[in-house]
Amino acid sequence: MQVTALDGRSIEVGRRWVPWRWRLPGLAALRAANPLAGTTRSRDVEAVVFDVVLGTIRGLVIGGSVLVGVVLLAVQALLLVLVVPVLAVLRLVRVLPWVVEARHGSSILGAAKVRGWRDSEELIRQIAADLQFGRDPFAPRQASAAQASSLAQPITRSW
Repeated sequence: MQVTALDGRSIEVGRRWVPWRWRLPGLAALRAANPLAGTTRSRDVEAVVFDVVLGTIRGLVIGGSVLVGVVLLAVQALLLVLVVPVLAVLRLVRVLPWVVEARHGSSILGAAKVRGWRDSEELIRQIAADLQFGRDPFAPRQASAAQASSLAQPITRSW
């Protein structure tokens, strides 16, 4: 669910389906990996040969790192295909809790755990409403005096 906060930020509130986060390289990292970025033009043969050898070595190193990155991304995608159905079933039968997150862009504003699909949907709505009206839903809440006294009472019932 996407809401707009009072300060104009667009905040996305939703469930996290996998226990890890995707880690993809940014555009700056891809630009820095350009093997031709540091070469200069020179007229003598030794410098041209040196540039070609250095460019080949850079290409092999960068190509190897790109290959490793692609393999890791493929392994992560395979894990995603295998793990997500199992996690979804475990969360639907209330064995594992859903993680409800509030995100602004790539930064996470807060997260909360709750068991059950309907309870997580209600928590998403509550967090979205709090964020929309300028309240911090992840701040620790103070218990009222009645709640504090009822929590302090010992349990006298036995089953």
